[in-house]
Amino acid sequence: MTDNTPVYCFTIPSVNDGTLLDCRIYHPVSLQEPQSAQQHTRKAALIAHPYAPLGGSMDDAVVTTVVDQLLDLDFVVGTFNFRGAANSHGSTSWSGKAERDDYISVAGHLLFYMNQIHTPRIKDTTSAQSPTENDSNIPSEHIILILGGYSYGSLIVTHLPPTSEILTMFRETQASTWTSDILKRAKELALQTNTLLSNQADTRGRLPGSPLRKKHKRQSSSQHSISLPHVLTHYLLISPLLPPLASFLSLSTSNLMFWRHADHIAHNLVRHPTLVIFGTKDAFTSSHKMDVWCKKMNALSLQNAGIEGQSCFKWKKVEGAGHFWREHGVEAQLTDSLRGWVHEAVKQ
Repeated sequence: MTDNTPVYCFTIPSVNDGTLLDCRIYHPVSLQEPQSAQQHTRKAALIAHPYAPLGGSMDDAVVTTVVDQLLDLDFVVGTFNFRGAANSHGSTSWSGKAERDDYISVAGHLLFYMNQIHTPRIKDTTSAQSPTENDSNIPSEHIILILGGYSYGSLIVTHLPPTSEILTMFRETQASTWTSDILKRAKELALQTNTLLSNQADTRGRLPGSPLRKKHKRQSSSQHSISLPHVLTHYLLISPLLPPLASFLSLSTSNLMFWRHADHIAHNLVRHPTLVIFGTKDAFTSSHKMDVWCKKMNALSLQNAGIEGQSCFKWKKVEGAGHFWREHGVEAQLTDSLRGWVHEAVKQ
């Protein structure tokens, strides 16, 4: 398990059928530090775990390694257990559709949680405006988001709808629905975080952020008053699964069509910064198949970028690494690849 302690452990219902999902949110140390307006960039990541019937959960060693790295890179990180995993309710589906909706549920929660967090700012002593008149606590214009997964978790990520569709799903929610319950929980946790950060800022002699807390209270009477964030989405796939194993997870023709449906895969992964990390000794998906798939996705990304554009699809093949990343020295290559990609591709 990670040495980092989650700030929140909680449950939310899945938008699929209300199944309760066990979730965690981790905060980076930097979240408590005062920031200038130029530094104020909100970064969040969600990492999904391997196949639950084979023991997969958010406590998986690879998942927690990635969590630690992203926290060190100043991301707020969310993890969760799919239905049927550990303390989450329900059971694993054969189609994967329910798990996709589980992921969407947690992603929506994380995005709206981030959209309502107001980190402390460095007081501008050169400004003639009072704290209530300036915009020192107004959220940044965008959220940097990494949607990631390891093994089966990465398979679910490749079948997610575009982030804009996820946001629309929550915007159009009605009262007393699972989506409204998710928004309510996001607001409650964000209020707790804002209070904590404000109190810490007070003790350090910095801006307490009271104007935003007042605004938050005015919004609490209506779920629909929550504004939609502008999101810059990135994708992270670690040891992804490809057919025939991915298809084996489906036992019916209709389910098989779900796994083979490639519209969202091409749309998301070739239009947004994407990193794929895999090992040459992966027993579940051959290195050759991964090479072929990555080159195909890279070509599609180049085609989408146009004549003068560059591909946003990147991949790293780690020699000697198996599916579980237990071989000597391979974990360091995984984390180095992740950190290098974040510094290069994740725009501030």
